[in-house]
Amino acid sequence: MNRSSSLVSRRYFVSCLSAWAFILTLSLPVSTCSAQETSTTFDGGGELQRVWDLVNERFYRADFNGVDWPAARDMYLPRARAAQSWEELGPVINEMLGLLRTSHTNYYTAVDPEYYFLFGIFSTGPLGDVAKQRFPEGKVQLDSLGLFARKVDGKWFVTGALDGSPAAVAGVHRGNEIISLNGQPFQPVRPLQGLAAKGESVQLVIQATPDLNSRKTLELKPVTLFPNDAMLEAMEKSMRVIDHHGKKIAYVHIWSYAGKQYYERLVEELLQGSFDNADALVLDIRDGWGGASPEYLNIFNQRVPQLTSVGRDQQELSFKTQWRKPVALLINGGSRSGKEVLAYGFRKYGIGPVVGERTGGAVSGGTAIPVSDHSLLYLCVSGVRVDGEVLEGIGVAPDHEVAWPLPYASAEDPQLQRALDLMSEAAAKK
Repeated sequence: MNRSSSLVSRRYFVSCLSAWAFILTLSLPVSTCSAQETSTTFDGGGELQRVWDLVNERFYRADFNGVDWPAARDMYLPRARAAQSWEELGPVINEMLGLLRTSHTNYYTAVDPEYYFLFGIFSTGPLGDVAKQRFPEGKVQLDSLGLFARKVDGKWFVTGALDGSPAAVAGVHRGNEIISLNGQPFQPVRPLQGLAAKGESVQLVIQATPDLNSRKTLELKPVTLFPNDAMLEAMEKSMRVIDHHGKKIAYVHIWSYAGKQYYERLVEELLQGSFDNADALVLDIRDGWGGASPEYLNIFNQRVPQLTSVGRDQQELSFKTQWRKPVALLINGGSRSGKEVLAYGFRKYGIGPVVGERTGGAVSGGTAIPVSDHSLLYLCVSGVRVDGEVLEGIGVAPDHEVAWPLPYASAEDPQLQRALDLMSEAAAKK
């Protein structure tokens, strides 16, 4: 098939699913960033006051969801003043923000991986000038092992590792407990900075099960990640065709939809790449970042005519614009924001089975605002309805619920296995 013909026809048909023919930027900028910048001098009380002011001026609800906002400041200000570091201050401010009971409302500092990924996402918009000033050569970057983690009952557990990253290559997987990094309590950012350029390794101690005998030490070399590029590269490295019960099932993990390049890369692989000859598809939108536009469901719309041209030589040329084979969607509590809109559409319009666990219920409009030289406020500035429904705080339930608890999760992925079973069965009926 001629590549340019395919691209032209795909653009022509991109608006065919009228129900989704609009763009909703759930995780992309929806307002300009604040010019508030302070010196690098640490001032916990001043920092909390700046965050409080921004929320007071720009939070999407004037009633603050019933919270007495001045009283909240008075409650947390003494603790903020007593904080001696960004690591101590972050939890205090986030506890105050948590009173608002709203997604897309968090405070991040340079010791948090989210700080860098949000800067990367918003660097193509309102944070562009700030990013150029704040990062080496104007490019958002951090040295990383490529893993994501969160605390559960005071212990760090891996929630995922970017495909192709040092952590993933070494076999680190979801559910591993992180015991230590270079002999110290785990901190995901600060101990790694500057090591990639030097080629230095770190020792990461992980534990796969509650049994201490499952503990092992890995020697890993951090790499410099440019967040947007890293998520696209991880998506590409996740792409594979799995032989399952005699059928070829394509698989891709969309780590981020916060930018059209991720969707365009998926479409390219579906229509022109290795997925073209697969029998079915599993689309994994678990964890990572949101940002998906509803129009991304267009590629799965079956109500689009398929064109075939016949030349003088009677050679036929088909214009592929749609994925016309079975597709399943993988979701979990880490599927948030725009990804939840896709999950909602999958279910409502019967595009394919949705497998996993209920999504995060984080469907609101947020923007990123610099607070000081070391911090960023992700703030909800608009509520969102999807086909008139509010998903905030509710999320989207799967068609096929498959639990996969985080602590000490098995390396076997039961949610993926269920999706593969469904797709092989659906492909067999074609």
